Amino acid sequence: VISDWLHSAYQNRDYGTVIVLYEPHQDAFPNAHTVEFQRMIADSYSGIQQYRKAISLYEGIMAKQGAEAGAELILKTAEAALLAKDFERALNLCNQVQGAEHEAGKKRLLARMAFAQQHYARAVEYLGSLPETELTAVGNPSLSAILAESLAHLGECDKAAHWLRKTSEQMEQTDTHSDDLVQCYLIQAGCYRKSGAHDKAIAVIEEAATIVGTAHQRDQLHYDISKH
Repeated sequence: VISDWLHSAYQNRDYGTVIVLYEPHQDAFPNAHTVEFQRMIADSYSGIQQYRKAISLYEGIMAKQGAEAGAELILKTAEAALLAKDFERALNLCNQVQGAEHEAGKKRLLARMAFAQQHYARAVEYLGSLPETELTAVGNPSLSAILAESLAHLGECDKAAHWLRKTSEQMEQTDTHSDDLVQCYLIQAGCYRKSGAHDKAIAVIEEAATIVGTAHQRDQLHYDISKH
């Protein structure tokens, strides 16, 4: 019964329940040492942001599988390492992935890694080598937002504006608005302000004010506009 409940929770992406069922009852699962089960638990640890535990299990699976461990599992482990801010481990794992069919997934991770370390030119280089369909696919974190913010940090304000619009369109498709997107607008406004394009900076902040979730955030943005 516990096993069925755990599998059902995993299928429903209720990862917290998976771990609550697993940790005190590990001996109750006859298949607990199989790759499939270990993968399910690792995914669940990652899903509740316990990335170190997820990495340990993923690496255990890779050790069992040896040369048969696929690129998809290696990239998933690299992503967990990235989210744990273990950049050296993430980079080493990415470097293990070979083959043109995995190149896009590898570059997505490398771009996120570069961005997390504030290596904006490198992030732009990785993302610029991907087709636009990769950058505008709905995802989290949004690759187009990473590209927009990186370009803004590099002073490429108009290019940043193009990708910011793409990011906003993605958010509208999923009917969500993110604080990260608002932050991206503010960085772009700062980019315009530094270049002396104050009218463009104000327009960007006014646009950001239309998507923020709280009155306090709107008041803050209107204050920012008043400073220009």
